[in-house]
Formats: sequence, C-alpha cells, structure tokens
Amino acid sequence: MRAKLVTVNREACLDDNVLVNFSVLQNGVLIENGKSEKHPLVLGKGVFIPGFEEQLVGMKEGEEKTFELTFPAEYHAKHLAGKPATFQVKVGVVQEREIPVIDDAFAQRLGKFESLEKLKENLRSGMLEEQKAKHKAEHRTRILDALVEHAEVEYPEILVKEESNRMVREFELQIQSMGLNFSDYLARMKKTEDELKKDWLAQAKNRLAAHILLDALAYEEGIEIDAKDVEAEMNKTLQHYKNTKDIEKNIDMERLYSAARGQLRNGKTFEFLEKL
Repeated sequence: MRAKLVTVNREACLDDNVLVNFSVLQNGVLIENGKSEKHPLVLGKGVFIPGFEEQLVGMKEGEEKTFELTFPAEYHAKHLAGKPATFQVKVGVVQEREIPVIDDAFAQRLGKFESLEKLKENLRSGMLEEQKAKHKAEHRTRILDALVEHAEVEYPEILVKEESNRMVREFELQIQSMGLNFSDYLARMKKTEDELKKDWLAQAKNRLAAHILLDALAYEEGIEIDAKDVEAEMNKTLQHYKNTKDIEKNIDMERLYSAARGQLRNGKTFEFLEKL
C-alpha cells in the first residue's frame, strides 16, 4: 500500500503498473463494453483473461500490439465463454513499484510508533484479536447450529416473512452505507426483492429458529440487559451509518432498540452456553 509508482522508460515487466488503451473485437466488431482508455493494470496479478497480461510484458510506452486470445470456458459472460477475440492494445505509462525500506523511520511515518518493533507489536496484537474474534464467532455458530438442529421449533409463516423482510432491510442498509442506491444495485444484479427473499428463505428460517431458541434460553435463565447498555449499542449502529443520508429518518428507532437489546442479550446467552 505504501509503494510509490515511478515512471520508467523501459520495457514493461511483471509486477509493473501500466496504463493501457485497449479494444476487444469479435469478427471485426467491437464487443459490448470492450473498450477502455488509460486502464490501470499490475502485470502478473491475473485480473484479465489468461494470456492478456503476458502479451504486455516487453512492451514500451507508446507501443501498439494486436493479438488473439480465447475467453475461458467458464467466463462469467456466457456469450463470450470459450470464444476467440482480437485484442488491440496501446501501452501508455510504464511504472515500477518502489517499495519503501521497512525501518524505524517507516514505522514513525505510519503513526505514533516509536520504532519498527512497536509497529510490529501493534500489528501482532491486532491480528491476535482478529483471530480470537473469528474463533469466537465460529465457535458460537457451531453451538447455535447444534441447537437449531436438535430443536423442534414451531412458528407461523408470518414470522418467516418478517425475518425475510428484516434480512432484506439489513442488506439494503449495507448497500447504502457503501454509497450505492439499493434499487440500482438490484437492477445491476438482475434481482428483485422477492427473488432475494426466495433465495434466502432457508436462511431466514434458520435465523428465526435461532432467535426463538436464544430468547427462550434467556427467559429461562433470567438474562436481561440494562437500558443504558442498549442505548450505547444503538449509538454504535447509528455511528456506523453516519454517512448515509437521512439515516435517522429511515431507521425505525423502536426496532433498532429491540435489535440492539436482542444482540446484547444473545451475547450474554452465548456466554452462559459457553460455560456449560
């Protein structure tokens, strides 16, 4: 991430960054979305179809080349899969990646680290916490899967529909938090909300069963959450979506309170289960 790109006057090599203009034709006709200019590419990363990046190795700035390649049989665009095409390419800038020296000065430029060793300690600690969180989540998933598998849960279909709706709304918020319009996203994915719900039906039923089981256990064990803790959790959620336009108008605060309380209560219930 900290590498510098330095423009060089030589032939392009693997690991170089290049800017290329290219056109892709079949039977002499430009394919849909088959043209790009000043397209950034790191040679050897394998982003393009097999053989494309290798053809650029050895080319210099301003050099042009035409070559034939065949799209892979498993290519995502089915109308191109397994078919030959002509590629017309012109290389623009060739840049090599200059990797900085990893020393105390490098660490100090990254933040408030006195030395390289302090930076390593920080990274080591962060990676360890990440692995602990991952292990904890996986362990809890196994516990929950076992509970759902061995439980007999009866619930009306209206609850399944509500859970499906909840999953779609959660997904919509995730999409909006990335600065995307949900309707536009669905259109690009060629999906409707109803199709998403159908695809996620089994997952919705499992989630609902898990909610019911955890609620039942929490009730039996008298597990409750302080209102101040719930409000703090709500604020964390709102902070996460702070860049989403009119977020407080679009979020049902009562549902958010219920979700935050449920999340904290589930956490305590898992702690109870983990001690068994």
